[in-house]
Amino acid sequence: MLTPMPMLTDVRFFRDKSAFNNLAKLIDYKVRPRPGCELSLWCCGCAGGQDAYSLAILCEELRASGLNFAYRIYASEGGAHELSQARSGLYSQAEVQQGIAASRLEKWFVKAPAETGDKTSWQVKDVLRSRIEFSTFDLRKPVAMKEVDIIISRNVLAPFSMPEKEGALAFLGSILKPDGYLVLGHKESLDELSSDFYPVVFEKSTFYQYDRSLALAESLQQEQAS
Repeated sequence: MLTPMPMLTDVRFFRDKSAFNNLAKLIDYKVRPRPGCELSLWCCGCAGGQDAYSLAILCEELRASGLNFAYRIYASEGGAHELSQARSGLYSQAEVQQGIAASRLEKWFVKAPAETGDKTSWQVKDVLRSRIEFSTFDLRKPVAMKEVDIIISRNVLAPFSMPEKEGALAFLGSILKPDGYLVLGHKESLDELSSDFYPVVFEKSTFYQYDRSLALAESLQQEQAS
């Protein structure tokens, strides 16, 4: 029996601002040549939802700047309990102060009745919440899902064993669209792992793409050996 996937401990909004800046450039790169396209993104390991909502805000700000695209975000965490806050979109004053500028707070949040006492709490506006589909998901025991353009999996693989990491990466590769990208944490690397991902340096950041031809060749070799 698998133990529950560890939840991320750093759950601030817009954690690692440089990562979101580079992600914005990647999204621009993917959609600018295809005006009106729809982008699908998977935020794998969304914890309390901060990463997913930060991603939605980023997409809305790119659209407001004139970039013409639609988007859908899939966000997952290992257990239903961890997703309760993400689905509600409710955050304390202290939580929104970690990463949300005053202008963004005013634009994308509304004050909500506090659950206890008279402390201020904030709720993400429906325009963002409607863009995100939250679900439970364990990368060590994956189930089928739709192909996506970009997977954001920052520091999710860190506690996995080597075989678990390789199995998770094989699954992630299988659901990336042919021109899709995997985004890892800035301290993460696939250098020591046996996978069919290869690094792509983009705007001083390293993203990963999946080589389907290598994956197919390996699959055929395994079939012939069995």
